[in-house]
Amino acid sequence: MDEIDENTSKCIKIIYGGSITKSNVQDYIENTLIDGFLIGKSSIDETFIDIIKHVDNSHHV
Repeated sequence: MDEIDENTSKCIKIIYGGSITKSNVQDYIENTLIDGFLIGKSSIDETFIDIIKHVDNSHHV
């Protein structure tokens, strides 16, 4: 595991599962090392739609 070639490393996706909120999601979107989010508690909150909108808008830039 210490040595992963470049082709393999390009195939690995990073899904961030930390605390994502509508106030910090933009910071995580701008992190080019993160490929997606595993949203927990915020997914049952009414602000979840705001998080989705931030992510959706960032893909249209």
